[in-house]
Amino acid sequence: MTYDFSYLSQPFYEFYDAKQMHHGDSFIATEAPIEYQLSEHGALFKKIGITQDEFETRFLKGYYDLITKGEYTEDVLSEIIQILSAIVGKSLIFHHKLPLEPFSLSLSREKDQFANALDWTYVQIRELNLNGLDLSLIDPFVEEDEPIFQCHFCGCLDEDVGNRKFNKKRKYCHAKNCKEKKSVNPEHHLDCCYGKWAGKKKSLIQTLKRHYKGRQKGIDAFNKFCEERYQENLKRIMPVRTNSSLKREIISFAPSMSFEERAKCQRYLNNCTNPELLNYLQKVKR
Repeated sequence: MTYDFSYLSQPFYEFYDAKQMHHGDSFIATEAPIEYQLSEHGALFKKIGITQDEFETRFLKGYYDLITKGEYTEDVLSEIIQILSAIVGKSLIFHHKLPLEPFSLSLSREKDQFANALDWTYVQIRELNLNGLDLSLIDPFVEEDEPIFQCHFCGCLDEDVGNRKFNKKRKYCHAKNCKEKKSVNPEHHLDCCYGKWAGKKKSLIQTLKRHYKGRQKGIDAFNKFCEERYQENLKRIMPVRTNSSLKREIISFAPSMSFEERAKCQRYLNNCTNPELLNYLQKVKR
């Protein structure tokens, strides 16, 4: 029997739109990163009743001391940003070179917690491969910019714990002792992302088929699945990696590049195939 799940398209549109509306204030509406410089926060300093100099003394002295000691490095900055990201509930990122002042940071829409969760939920609903389900009206990724070189369940980048690279066929992270090649049964993969995802997918599809004629129960089960995936994805720190974000990621690993070198690198990346992109990323990470 051929099942047509096109009737789930509208419920997913409604789910997606409701999340966008509810968390609209958390989405950054610009394509370009927004730079937050100290001098641009006069209103904030006034609101908390201190001057910029007092703000720097109270909150930034420790970071300035790191600069003086020569310990303000890419690794230190990355660690500081991870701490701040956990506190504020958003992921802060920095670009290219170390900023001149410790809080010259950028906030990107793609790193937003709620947008990130919705992106991952979209990816996983698409991974269900439900016959007839049409997601084209809300596709956040253009066709050539789909998730790349990461687990589609947990977001792990590049390769799994067994050093097996992700590609179009290997899209899920596996536990080190997982015998994935010997069985496609999810019950044999209880401790790996393949098994966790396959089990959830199988359970939903069985429910949808069981209630195929009584569609409201199927819609209810589908809506529940979407909400569960969204709530779980709110815990994901790693954003969906696309071709575009991978190119930006590669550039960020070369902070010492001159403008001319960076432009040359960007031109090269624009002409890369997917395997070449991954090889280049691994090269600059070393």
